[in-house]
Amino acid sequence: KIWNITFQWKFFARDVIGNQLIRSAYSVSANISEGFRRYFYKEKSQFYYYAQGSLSETKTWIMKVCSRNLISE
Repeated sequence: KIWNITFQWKFFARDVIGNQLIRSAYSVSANISEGFRRYFYKEKSQFYYYAQGSLSETKTWIMKVCSRNLISE
């Protein structure tokens, strides 16, 4: 969904903000997937913490995008 929304933006917004938003959103699921297959608890937990950080980053980018009227709430 994020990909489809950002793809419609003008080049500058897509390049500056859209790229970061997409990367952080994709990082959430990628870290969960990577952590899921880890054998050791500490290693598994570390990837889940990375996913939480990426989710927080994604929320921040969404707030910035909303404040610039690139998407509506």
